[in-house]
Amino acid sequence: MPSLILICGPSATGKTTLARRLAADLSLPLFFKDSIKEILFETLPPQETDWSSLLSQASIRVLCYLLESMMAGGSSCIGEANFNTAAVRPMFKAMQERYAFSCVEIMCDADAQVRLQRLRLRNSTGQRHAAHGNSDADITREWQDTQTRLTPIGLNGPCIELDTTNFSEVAYQQLLAEICTTLKRES
Repeated sequence: MPSLILICGPSATGKTTLARRLAADLSLPLFFKDSIKEILFETLPPQETDWSSLLSQASIRVLCYLLESMMAGGSSCIGEANFNTAAVRPMFKAMQERYAFSCVEIMCDADAQVRLQRLRLRNSTGQRHAAHGNSDADITREWQDTQTRLTPIGLNGPCIELDTTNFSEVAYQQLLAEICTTLKRES
């Protein structure tokens, strides 16, 4: 039975950093929203509407399609995004009804001021792709949009809540062991 590891949470909580490390340690393919958004941004002609928001919505749809394709094919993977729970829960629930797979959801969160500082740092160092908006107003809007705590998607499987305010305090080996134990038990 394939496994799906979902890494969720607001912007600047370390989701991608964690996802990349887990993908390497578990030898699993990783699909994440921001990479899809950046490809769409570089490929499609810009729109006059809220282009970044439209790209985000399209990226989530593509990401969900890729994750479902992996589950349909019996292949395990990791998916990472700042999922809008209300929008994706029905899609993931339907996916779990169609295909047998084990799931672990990891909800990353961090102190709001730390997240804002990380967003500003990404912008000042040039680490932030233009698809996400690079003005101070874009960063402030993104930070404000995620002030409401995201809720778990609520699939069949455990949800691990992870405080990433201080990465050095994250017990990564313990998290990795918990994920491996859960996936072995459910497969």
